[in-house]
Amino acid sequence: MGKTVKRKYLIVGIIFLFVGTFSANSVEDSKEKNQMTYQQESLWINAVSDLGSLTLRNGFLNGRDESQAYYDEEMIAALDPEEWRLFKYQSYSLAQNFPVSITYLPSEHYVWSQGGYPYANPWEDWDEYEAYVLYDLQVVDIYFPDFPPEYYDIWNEPDHPYFWHGTYAQLLELFYRTYTVIKEYKPEAKVVGPSISWFRPGYPGVAGIIDFLVDLDQIYGVRFDAISWHENGGTASSTQPDGIPTRAQYLRSQIQMHFLSNYTPEFHVNEFMGKQVHLSPGWNVGFLYYLEKAHIDRAMRSCWWVYSYAPYESWCDCWEGLNGMLMNDGETPQPAYWVWQTFAQMKDQIKLNDSSSDAHTNVIATRNTSTNVITLLFGRYLKTSSNNVGVTIQDYSYSPTNVRIKKEIIYNSPDFYTDPPRAIPMPNGPELVSEEIVEVIDQTIQIMLNDYADGDAYIVTIYPPPQVPQITGIVNGKIKIEYDYSFVSENPSGNDVFYYIDWGDGTVNEWIGPYASGEKITVNHSWEEKGSFTVKAKTKDTTNLESDWAYLDVTMPKNVIFQIDSHRILNWLFERFPYTFPILRYILNYQ
Repeated sequence: MGKTVKRKYLIVGIIFLFVGTFSANSVEDSKEKNQMTYQQESLWINAVSDLGSLTLRNGFLNGRDESQAYYDEEMIAALDPEEWRLFKYQSYSLAQNFPVSITYLPSEHYVWSQGGYPYANPWEDWDEYEAYVLYDLQVVDIYFPDFPPEYYDIWNEPDHPYFWHGTYAQLLELFYRTYTVIKEYKPEAKVVGPSISWFRPGYPGVAGIIDFLVDLDQIYGVRFDAISWHENGGTASSTQPDGIPTRAQYLRSQIQMHFLSNYTPEFHVNEFMGKQVHLSPGWNVGFLYYLEKAHIDRAMRSCWWVYSYAPYESWCDCWEGLNGMLMNDGETPQPAYWVWQTFAQMKDQIKLNDSSSDAHTNVIATRNTSTNVITLLFGRYLKTSSNNVGVTIQDYSYSPTNVRIKKEIIYNSPDFYTDPPRAIPMPNGPELVSEEIVEVIDQTIQIMLNDYADGDAYIVTIYPPPQVPQITGIVNGKIKIEYDYSFVSENPSGNDVFYYIDWGDGTVNEWIGPYASGEKITVNHSWEEKGSFTVKAKTKDTTNLESDWAYLDVTMPKNVIFQIDSHRILNWLFERFPYTFPILRYILNYQ
């Protein structure tokens, strides 16, 4: 009895020890998994979502002054700019070569006639100021009659003490007088303001925008066609790009609250990106991402002083290098150029819904509706260390098996964060990281961006397989006669394709090619025996990504098919006995 009890307790103790050890290990495993999940940033993209077409918000500021900097205009055209804000005629002569909307500042020539903003006191002689503005409006129309401005911006950064040192009342009067000159000269003109340097929601006066709009409306009856401000921010929490949607929504709600009548002005961020972030690829993606999320109507880059090594040079990319897109030679790309070029190539594609575990890790995701190619433009900013970023593509229905995924990287540099930042050439474009075939599991694709560093940008392209080939050719024929069959397949990636053809009689043409995507090819074949056969074909691209099978049923009939002209006996019979065999004549359609 005693031994039995002891043995039972011993067994129970062993069981508890085992369970305890197992539980402890499970807890540790769970902690480790949770830690891994916590350390990894995550993004989710729905492949079949449709948020409408992607609208570009990729404008520029100035671009050229009296030095007449050279530009490779094909390089600029590849960016497909939508808008341009400027005041110098030399910049205007550059911008007019592209299908952009122009925002023009007619007050700038008055400012520089006075020696610059610190010396510009328009309230001392309003007549002189108004005459300058009117003259500038007229000169622009004379110089550029076929390319007039769409918008007129009244004054630059009136909240900044460098740009405005008059009183608040004088500022209101300045905007009223300038608005009146513009509208009297060109009633259909759209007027923009106040173009402050930094939007501070809730602040009084022009800095908070809404008080200024209300005062301008109540005192002078002036309402802008577009409300504008600058997002020349960076690391400060009040100017980070992820705050743009919140600031825009606040302003919309304030306008709705304070203006009882219907007033729905456009929103323009007519300068964005601070000096020490404007060259960083990841920051570029972040700003473009949040400008789109905020539904900003127009947006233009900022421009700053930069420098380069070998040789050492410094320049203002307001007038050379197109706001950091190019080096000062006007043709060599900087890293940010490739972000904007990729963004331009996504134009009019369907925007896909996305979500992120981190506000500073973003993806602009689109799908081409004709090819179902998905393009993902990733940006990561304001980070102190690298991290793994896991990406999940959900509801992917464009291939049941595999896809080809191409990863490219646009590297950041710590020198982009200095003051002034260093301009670095990147003439050869994004660097290829990998290109591989990835399995689609339950309509889900998993992608990992390992050791994703701060400021880098990734371009990930997801290609579905080549389309199922189309097979055309005769479906009823005779044995031992060669017939031509055509095959054609479009490859979403544009790469060449190979064809695998199974004729259904034990013979195959194995991966013939390569052929250009969309090129129709002709292959002939004959069957040696009578019967019914299924011709099937599939394609693969140069990375061995295969399509599904295509099918065509053909028959080599066992019954003889008469061709009257080739059968002399029947011809002789019908001619010799013209009134006999009426049924046979009818069947054979013999006249």
